[in-house]
Amino acid sequence: MQYAFSFFYFFDYKIIQNAMWKHYLKVAWRNLKRAKTFSLINIIGLSLGLTCSILILLFVKDELSFDRFHEKGQQIYRINSKSTVNGETGQSSITGTLEGPRFEQNVPGIKAFIRYQQAGTNIKRGTDVEPLRLFRTDSNFFQVFSFPLIAGDPATCLKDPYSIVLSKDEAIRQFGSTDIIGKTIQLKQDSAFVPYTVTAVAKNCPENSSIRFPALALFRASKADEQNDENWFSHYLNTFVLLDKNANATQVEHQMQKYFQKDASGTFHAMLQKFGIPENSISLPIYQLQPLERMHLDKDVHSGNGIVATGNITNAYIMGPLHFLSC
Repeated sequence: MQYAFSFFYFFDYKIIQNAMWKHYLKVAWRNLKRAKTFSLINIIGLSLGLTCSILILLFVKDELSFDRFHEKGQQIYRINSKSTVNGETGQSSITGTLEGPRFEQNVPGIKAFIRYQQAGTNIKRGTDVEPLRLFRTDSNFFQVFSFPLIAGDPATCLKDPYSIVLSKDEAIRQFGSTDIIGKTIQLKQDSAFVPYTVTAVAKNCPENSSIRFPALALFRASKADEQNDENWFSHYLNTFVLLDKNANATQVEHQMQKYFQKDASGTFHAMLQKFGIPENSISLPIYQLQPLERMHLDKDVHSGNGIVATGNITNAYIMGPLHFLSC
């Protein structure tokens, strides 16, 4: 008897609830018809508010997600430098040939380095010549960064000086297919076109990546270049380092600067004398480690030479609260 009573009570409640909803809908419809202009303004305002809120949320989410897809992302840092010239202090993300190999060899805690340089060139197809956005990097690029390959071996695809890796879109643009391992393309090198063999095809870089490449080839530095101490001060590329899991970035940074001062200060002062630059007009650079995952939103260090332009963390901080206020 008790169960029967509960059933009928629930049944009556659902009927009443449905009737109430119908009543509310009728009242709302009558109000809409009675005040059409006012109702239209409210509906448009609500729609615009929701749209703006969603767009702000997507913008903030995208900005904060930059470079966070790399498996070893929390161990990857970009080498930046800070120097004072004529009393003005500035920061730069551009380094030279020597920072990567010398810090790896002489500073505990650094497992690997990656140099990354924009080195656009021309490509020849038949008699047609067109520009190619080529980037050069070290052979362990795909072992440090998490850019998946559609085809090819990440450990060996950049070992050969005349190998090239194409993105999916670039492979289709050049060959009409991604099944192109072993095929060759003609790249301009100095004054001649040289055949490069396709050794891998990479998935297109994510939109929230600071590194985006259509084509990658091996970075080249001669033995003479890597032995020339003046190249500490010839800055034209980006250098990333992979730290040990247990390494302390602050301590590594300190050891980098200590080694740099020991190895390069003599060359620095000799170059000042060589070019007639007053000693007190420029300081020896101070090296810093910038976490990869914070790189995009660091407005104090502008990216260059192949790295996607930086955003501004202030915008993310402002837009975030605006999203919640607009809800």
